[in-house]
Amino acid sequence: MRTLILFIAAFSFSLVTRAQAPSSLLWRIKHPNSKANSYLYGTMHLQDKRLFYFTDSLYASLKSVEGFAGELDMNNMNEIVSSWIKQTGSSDEAVRFLRDYISPAQRKKYKQALEKKFGKKLYAITLQELEAATTNWSMGFRKEDDMPTFVDAFLYGIARREGKWVGALEKIDEQLNADPAGLEEQIKSALLTEKDRKKMIDRFVDIYLSGNLYQMQEIVNNAGGNYGAWQLNRRNLTMVQRMDSLTAVRSCFYAVGAAHLSGDSGMLQLLRNRGYQVEPVVSATKIPPDTYLAHPTAYNWQLIQWGDGDFSIRMPGSATSLDGMGGFHQARMYFDPLSMSGFMSGYIPLANKSAAEIDSVCRLMPSYYATEGKLFRDSSWLLNGKKAYEIEASTKDGFVTMAVHPVAGGIVMNMIFSMSKAGLKMHNAAVFFTSFIDKKKPLPPPVKGWRRKIYARQQFSFEAPIELDYSSPNSDSSWYNQTYSGTDPQSRIFYSITAMETKKGYYSRLDSLYFQDLVDQYTTSNTHKLLQHSFTSLDGFPGISMLLGTKVEKDSVYVRFNVVNRGNRRYSMVVGYYPTREQEEQADRFIKSVRFLPYVASKVVDGHPAYENFSIQSPGIFTVDQSAVLSEGLSRFILYDTTTAVTLQIQKEPLNKFYRTANDSSFFREQLNDFIVDTDSILPYTIHEEQGQRSVEVTVKMEGTHNIRRIKLLASGDTLYSLSGIMSPEISQAAAYQKTYSSFKLLSPNKNQYTRSKAKLVFNELLLPDSLAFEEAKAALEWVYIDSADLPMLQEALLHPMIDFSQRASCAHDELIKRVLEFNNAPTISFIQKVYAGLRERNAELQYPLLSILARMYTRESYEVLEGLLKSGLPVAGNAGILYGSMKDSLELAGTIIPFILDNKNDSLLKKILPALVYDLKQRNELSDEAWRNVQPALFYLADEYNQEQKAENLELPLYFDGLLDLLISYDDAGSRQRLDSFALHKNLDVQYSTFIALLLRKKPAPAQTIQRLAADLYYRSRVWEELEDAGFAKSFPTILRNQKSIATSHLFRKIWNESGEADLQFIKEQTRRIAGKKQKLYLFKVSFKTEDGQEEYLGVAGPYPLKGKLQATPGAFNGVYYAKIFDAAAINELLEAFIQSLQ
Repeated sequence: MRTLILFIAAFSFSLVTRAQAPSSLLWRIKHPNSKANSYLYGTMHLQDKRLFYFTDSLYASLKSVEGFAGELDMNNMNEIVSSWIKQTGSSDEAVRFLRDYISPAQRKKYKQALEKKFGKKLYAITLQELEAATTNWSMGFRKEDDMPTFVDAFLYGIARREGKWVGALEKIDEQLNADPAGLEEQIKSALLTEKDRKKMIDRFVDIYLSGNLYQMQEIVNNAGGNYGAWQLNRRNLTMVQRMDSLTAVRSCFYAVGAAHLSGDSGMLQLLRNRGYQVEPVVSATKIPPDTYLAHPTAYNWQLIQWGDGDFSIRMPGSATSLDGMGGFHQARMYFDPLSMSGFMSGYIPLANKSAAEIDSVCRLMPSYYATEGKLFRDSSWLLNGKKAYEIEASTKDGFVTMAVHPVAGGIVMNMIFSMSKAGLKMHNAAVFFTSFIDKKKPLPPPVKGWRRKIYARQQFSFEAPIELDYSSPNSDSSWYNQTYSGTDPQSRIFYSITAMETKKGYYSRLDSLYFQDLVDQYTTSNTHKLLQHSFTSLDGFPGISMLLGTKVEKDSVYVRFNVVNRGNRRYSMVVGYYPTREQEEQADRFIKSVRFLPYVASKVVDGHPAYENFSIQSPGIFTVDQSAVLSEGLSRFILYDTTTAVTLQIQKEPLNKFYRTANDSSFFREQLNDFIVDTDSILPYTIHEEQGQRSVEVTVKMEGTHNIRRIKLLASGDTLYSLSGIMSPEISQAAAYQKTYSSFKLLSPNKNQYTRSKAKLVFNELLLPDSLAFEEAKAALEWVYIDSADLPMLQEALLHPMIDFSQRASCAHDELIKRVLEFNNAPTISFIQKVYAGLRERNAELQYPLLSILARMYTRESYEVLEGLLKSGLPVAGNAGILYGSMKDSLELAGTIIPFILDNKNDSLLKKILPALVYDLKQRNELSDEAWRNVQPALFYLADEYNQEQKAENLELPLYFDGLLDLLISYDDAGSRQRLDSFALHKNLDVQYSTFIALLLRKKPAPAQTIQRLAADLYYRSRVWEELEDAGFAKSFPTILRNQKSIATSHLFRKIWNESGEADLQFIKEQTRRIAGKKQKLYLFKVSFKTEDGQEEYLGVAGPYPLKGKLQATPGAFNGVYYAKIFDAAAINELLEAFIQSLQ
C-alpha cells in the first residue's frame, strides 16, 4: 500500500454501490442457523482521536460476542514488527533505481518535480526512496492529542482485555499484495504538497465520521480505478467466506476497513447474498476513548530468558529475537499493538573494557539523548544490588523509557518505546524494569601468544597475539560487515580486521578507483597524515597498503591500513601502534599473516523452482524475486551464495511481441547488449547446441575491477531465459559454478519465433482503435525488423489514417513513410500509381502524403510519376505542405511541376504552399518578373483569407505565414502595405508579433501601436525589447516599460507560462545580494495560481541583474518559482535562500 489514496481506499473507502446506504459504520449480522448476533464495523487506519469516540452500542456489541477478528491477526504483530526491524536494519534488498522503471513519458512529465522533491538528479533516485516518500508522509500530520494506536488495534486491545478469542480474516501476504500501486500513482503521491496531503487526510476523516458510505464510495471510485475495485472485491469475497466459517463456531465482532462495507460487491451485500440478516446499529451516545487509556492494561507477563541464559526479564507477551540488529549482539523484543509500544532488552559487548570503562559508557548515555532528542529525566539506582541508569527521553521516532545496566563485558539496555507518551503510560513499567536479572559471569582473562585464527565462512585466516573480539555485525546499503578487533594490553597495539561481503543483489565493481579514492581521502584528511602508500596484491587479488600518522593524546601513532578486494568480498586490516622498531615488526607480522582460504566447494543441489520451464544444478535454491516493480511479464529468480557472496540471477523475460531478428547469432548478440556497457569487453563467446537447443555462454571483462560477469542465454518461443552473475575468475572456474552454468537448461523448449516476420502484427495493431495497443505498435514501428517481403503490408498501411493522424504534427503515418523509403524501389512507385486515384473518394487526406513519398525518392522516374498524378487530378483534402516540404530540397528535379503549381495557384490546397514556393524560387532567382507579377493577386487573396481566419480564438498560425509576410514586404506597393498594416494591427497577438519580426528583419519600422500592444503583454514584452535593441530600434520601445523591473517581470511570466500555464504576478520588492562575487539585484514576486480548491501562492524570482548598466534582455540564472513551500510574507528571505540553494 504505497499511496495514501490507496491506503485509505484499501482500509476505509472502497465502496462501489450506486444506491446510498444508511449512514452507519456498525452493522448487526445474523445467519438463520446462528443463535447469537455478530457485528461488523468499518474502521479507518489512523490515530486521529476523533475516530475513537465510539458509540455505547459498539462497546456493548463487542462485549456481547465470543470472539474478535480484524483483517490481520494482531497476535502476530510482534513477529511482523520484528521482521520489519530486521529488514530495515539489515536489508539485503538490492537498490533499484527509478530510472530503470520510469517510462520516457513519465520522465518528461515528472523529472523536474522529482529532482526538486528529492534534491538529486533523476538518475540517482531509488525506488526505495520513492516508496518511502509515498508511504511515510501521513506521519508528518500527527497531532498532540492523537491516540497511541490505530482503530483496529484499539478494538483488538479491548477484546483481549475482555478475554475474547482473537483471530483474523486475512493473511498478511494477502493484504500486502492486495493493492500494488502503479509507478505513476506512487510518483503522484510522493509529489503531493504538505497542504494537499493534510487537506486529503482531513477530508477523509470528516467523511468517515459522517458515516456517509455513498460519499466514501465516490472518492474510491475516482482514486482506485477498475483494478483497485477488482482487488477490493476479491478481498471482500475472501473475508466474507472466512466470516461464514467463523460465525458457524462462535459469535464475533468483525473489524474491517470501511472500504469493504458497501456496494454490490461489498461485504454487507455479500453477507445478504449468503442469507444473513444485515441491519445498521445506530446510537447517538459516544464515549471518550480516554477511559480506556487511564489504567494500565492487564497482560500475561512472561519470563524471557536470553543471552545464553545470562539474562532474564518479564515482558507482556512472547518475545522475538533481534540478535545482531541495531548494534545489539543479542536482543529480545515484544510489541504491543494496543499501545503501539515495544519492550526490548538487548546486550551490547564492549570488548577489552574494564568495569570502570563500561560504567563510564553507561553514564554517557543521557548526553546522547540530550543531543539527539529531548532528555526528560536521568537518574541512577540499584536493582537487585547492581547499578542501573534510568533515562526518559524523546527522539524523532517517538518516546522511550530506558534502564542501562553495566554488565560483564558490555551493557544491557532495557527499554519501552512508543510513538506517544500515552502509549508509555498504558503499561506498568515497573514490572518490566524491576524483573531484570543479570547472571552473566566475568569474562576469563585473554590467552597470550600469537595464534592463527581461521574463519572458513569468510574464507580468510590471520595471526594475532591476542584474542580479537567479534563485534556485532553491521551493514550499509550494499555491504555486510563483520569486524574482529582488540588491543594488546601490554604493548597497547590495536589490531583489527573487517571482512565485508556484498549483500544480495550487489557486487563489487571498483578496484583501482576505490583504492585511489582512499588515497585522496587521507591526503586531505585533517586527522590522519598519509605518510606513504603502495598498490599491492594478496594471493593475486588487488589491494592497497597505506601508512598513516596521527596524534592520540599528544603521542605520535602510526596506523597501517591495508585493503584487499577478493571477488565480492573486501578485507580491511588496521594496526595502530607507536612508531618503534619492535611495534612496527609486530604490526607487519599481523598484516602479512592474513591468508585467503581457497574456494573448494563443489556441492550443488536442484536449484530450480517448481513449475518453471528450466532446470539448474546450483549452490543453493533460486527463489522468486519479490521486488515491488518489475516489467510486465518478467519473472526473476535470485540465489545468494553466502559462501562466495555471489548473487546469481535467472530472468525469464518475454520478448517484445514485435521483436524480430535475422537468425540465432544476431539474436544472442542483440540480447547481450542488455548485460554489458560500452566499457565492457567480451572474452570467451561460446554457442552451444544440445538436442536442437541453442544457447550462448559469455564471459565479460568489466572495466575497473578484477571481477567478471558470466552470462548464459537460452530461448524458448518468444521468451528469453538468462543466467547471470558477477564474480571473480577464481569462483567462475570453481566446480560448483562450472556445473551451475552447464546445467542451466530448458525443460520443454518451444520453437523460436523471433526470426518470423512481425510486420503484419505491427500493422494490424496500428489500425486498432485501442489507444494502448496503437501506442505500442507505433513505438515498435521505429525499430521493428522489416525486409522487402514485408513491403506490401507497409504499402497497404499507407492507405489508412490511424488514430493519431495529423496533417501538421508528427504521427505514425510519418514513420510508415520513413520505413517505406528505406526500400526506395520501383514496386512502391507502381503501388502509388495504382491506388492514388481511388483515395480521392475514400481517404483523400492521404493523397498528399503518398505524393510526398515520390518526391522524397529523389529520382527522375519518381518525379515524372508525381507530375502525372498531379495532372490527373489534384487532391481535394489534406495538407499540400507535406508535398512541398518533400520537394524543396530538390527543386531541380521538380522540373515542370513548379509551373503546374503556379498555374493552379487558386486551388484551395495548393495556394497554401504558394508563399513558400514563390519565396524559394525568388531566393534562387528562378522566378521571372512576369511570374512574380502574375502570382501577386493569389497571394493577396490568401492574405485576406488569413486576415479573417485568424480572428478566431486559439488558431495556429497558417502554414508558411512568415514567407507570406516577407513577400508582401518585397512587393512594397499600396496593396501589400495595406495588408501588412492589417496584420500588424490584428487582434491576434501571435499575428502581430510575426508581422513585427518580419518587418524588423527587413529594417522596416513596425507601427507604434503594434509595439505598444506587444510590449504591454507580459509574454511578448521581453522578446520585443530584445529584438528592438538588437536591431537598433530600442527607442521605439515604450519609455514607461523601458526598465529592468518591467523586463524581469516578463522573464518570469514567460517561464511560468511555458512550464505551468497562466498565473498572476504581484511585485513584492527588489533585493540586492552578492552573487558570484558581485552585488546584483533580484526581483521578488508573489505568484498566484487558480486551482479547483482555490488559489495557491508561491515565491517567484527574476534575476540576477547588474545594479547598473544597460537593461539585461536575457533571463538570469535564478529565474523561476519556488514550488517547494507555500508563499509566506513573513519568511520571504528564507524562501529565497531555499530557492537559490535548490538551483545550486
